Amino acid sequence: TTGQPLNVASRQSVNLPVTVAGDNSATETGTLILKVLADEHGTDPLASIRIDYRFTDAKPSLNATPSFVETGLARGGAVTEQVVLENRGFAEAQNITATLLNTDGTPAPTWTYLIGEASATSLAVGEKRTFDIAVTPPADQAEGIYSYKLRVAAGNAQGGDVPIYVSITQSGIGNALFKASDIFTGTLDTAGKRIAGVSGARIELQNELVISDTRVLNTDNLGEAFFTDVPAGRYKFRATASNHQEVIGRVSIKPGITATEDVFLDFNLVTVEWSVREITLQDKYEIILKATFQTDVPAAVVVMEPASVTIPTMKPGDVFYGEINITNYGLIRADHVAFTPPKSDAFFRFEFLKEVPTSLEAKQRVTIPYRIVSLVSLDQPSSTGGGCFLYQAIVTIVGDYVCVNGVLTRTGSSTIFTVNYGVCSGTPPPTNPITSGNGGPDAGGFNGPGGPDFISLPSAACVPPGPCNSACCNGNGTGGK
Repeated sequence: TTGQPLNVASRQSVNLPVTVAGDNSATETGTLILKVLADEHGTDPLASIRIDYRFTDAKPSLNATPSFVETGLARGGAVTEQVVLENRGFAEAQNITATLLNTDGTPAPTWTYLIGEASATSLAVGEKRTFDIAVTPPADQAEGIYSYKLRVAAGNAQGGDVPIYVSITQSGIGNALFKASDIFTGTLDTAGKRIAGVSGARIELQNELVISDTRVLNTDNLGEAFFTDVPAGRYKFRATASNHQEVIGRVSIKPGITATEDVFLDFNLVTVEWSVREITLQDKYEIILKATFQTDVPAAVVVMEPASVTIPTMKPGDVFYGEINITNYGLIRADHVAFTPPKSDAFFRFEFLKEVPTSLEAKQRVTIPYRIVSLVSLDQPSSTGGGCFLYQAIVTIVGDYVCVNGVLTRTGSSTIFTVNYGVCSGTPPPTNPITSGNGGPDAGGFNGPGGPDFISLPSAACVPPGPCNSACCNGNGTGGK
């Protein structure tokens, strides 16, 4: 089944959806030929696409998450754990049951039990069901590690067992092991030895309920920090290291259990500094961004150059041409590269004249030409009666790569287009260095710091993407970022 016909504009990409479904009368294997047609070519296809298919019987497939449960508590305490059952097959799973057993198959003790219904009539394709497991040992229960299993069965699907390990202690004390790594973990140092982790990283552990309960350790030459005799509870942790992005998270400490936490610290591969240069004769300000980045490192370092472009004074209909160079300065290929150009608005139309590849090999460089068409002059009278304004538009690029130690992380950078207009006077805003790990400026959401925090120019009524009005100033004439 094919979808509805689509119109494709110049330099636009679209997806043509096709659905293939087979019933019990379909042959097990076969070939389909899809022909792509367009009005301009009549019956002459633009392309022929061959699809070789193989059908299999539709069956349910049950998967449990996590694959095992490890918990701990003090004698007389109580804890609840969860196992999520999901049907990842292609048919409904029927007559599902769950049973808690000892390892020898006998029923589990009464203080280890399932909360609520232990069965589900059926589980549709993609549907999930959560089983809650309660552990409430009596106060006189002997200390030790107790092993059980959650047995899941279905009438028309293969079930299985989920191992459960319960540590019962007298004191309610646990441990925490942190392992810090970065892009250099797994590579060789200058002496030819394998780097096991980030040495000297600072790990701070703080109890969420008792803030005064704070512990600090530095990682050893293996990148490990081992906290012992930690009271059970929920803790926040902060991991920091020189020239790395900090990592903040949470960890749960359970009695008799060593909680393990892998911490990947993004290395600061790109540092961006921005400054404002005053052009006295024209009474203008020019935003200048300078990027400093690491090269020849075991990472993908995708950088766009230049980091900033000042759009000249343009009248409606004027066209400004330029180029952006995109380079992977690292030693690892960048995959899933996504290029996001600035959106055209009422003032400028941005056109990029070349496609950006979806991957960049180590040391690969591509040049993307662009043109900017002025639609409306920025130097038109505003309702505020004057002031200094800043127009800015940002283009970003992001991608990902796999480090030597197998960790998937992100890379990216940005270029900002700026033009200031109006009557500008006074002292320019202060400069502000921007440090970026893998996200790059304005590539927020990937453990990076996000974009630069531009400050409104002195005496500016506000800094909107166009002439100021009462809405953007909130009616008080104060500037915004």
